[in-house]
Amino acid sequence: MVVKAMQSAVAASTEIREEQFAFSLICAPGYPELIQDMITLNNDRKQTAFVIGDSPLELASDATGLQAWAQNSALATDNGRDGLVSHSEYLGVYYPGGLTTNLDGNSVVVPAS
Repeated sequence: MVVKAMQSAVAASTEIREEQFAFSLICAPGYPELIQDMITLNNDRKQTAFVIGDSPLELASDATGLQAWAQNSALATDNGRDGLVSHSEYLGVYYPGGLTTNLDGNSVVVPAS
C-alpha cells in the first residue's frame, strides 16, 4: 500500500517536474520498488539528478543472491522477489543495509543509502 502510494505520487506530480525546482539527488531509502519511478522522474527532468537506490533488505548476503537480483535472473524471482530491471548511467544502487541503534538504544536495520 505504501509503495503504491509513493509510486503514484511520483508519477502524478507535475510540480516536481518543473524547472524551478532544483535538486540533484533523487532517493527513496529502503524502497527498491521505486527505482524505475525515480529513473523516469529523472528522465522527465532531462537527467539533471543522480538516482540513489537500495537493494532489498531481505536480500541474501551471498554473491549468488546479489548477482541474481542485480541481473534479474530466474534465481531472484524463484526466491519471491523481483530483480533489478532498471538501468541508467544516473543510477547507483547500494548494498548491504546497515545495523545501527535508534534513540532508545535498540538495534535497527537501515537501508544502505
